[in-house]
Amino acid sequence: MAEPLRVLLVEDSADDALLLEREIRRGDFDVALTRVENEAQFLSAMSQPWDVVVSDYVLPRFTALGALRHLRHLRLDIPTIVVSGTVTESELVEAMRAGAHDYVQKQNLARLVAAIRRELGEATGRRRRREAEDALREAQERFRFVVENTADVVYRLRFPDMVYDYVSPASSGSRDTGRGRSTPSASTGSS
Repeated sequence: MAEPLRVLLVEDSADDALLLEREIRRGDFDVALTRVENEAQFLSAMSQPWDVVVSDYVLPRFTALGALRHLRHLRLDIPTIVVSGTVTESELVEAMRAGAHDYVQKQNLARLVAAIRRELGEATGRRRRREAEDALREAQERFRFVVENTADVVYRLRFPDMVYDYVSPASSGSRDTGRGRSTPSASTGSS
């Protein structure tokens, strides 16, 4: 069964769009493709979810750099692949710095499917990393709330230095008591 793939194609040439779509379909994708030719159409399309953006480098009324700027401004992590017949090395570097994930020459479209698959995998990895970081941050906030609002003393002791790097406010009513300064023997008064 073909993998569903929502493609936003930024391309002014109907012939090139047809070639690109045909190449993507060869990758065993169930392609839902929308073609836009200018900035207004691109911005309108941003209201929909996309798996990948494939963009010609320069169009008469829009550029891949413009698309990349909008994606960054909207904070959308959508794999973006620049496709062009002629692009200089400095233009390619500029596109990559602007956030393009890959570049494929129109004369070598056989690379397109591999680039899409790789970037979809990378995007999945980035999404999972963000989700894990968010879950960790949330767990830390819950833990901190519980620890700071309990009547019991809670502490964290680091080994091998035997240094408290956290002592809960319940220990003496001060939120900073003992952070990173006390040792077990120093805090208990024993030697």
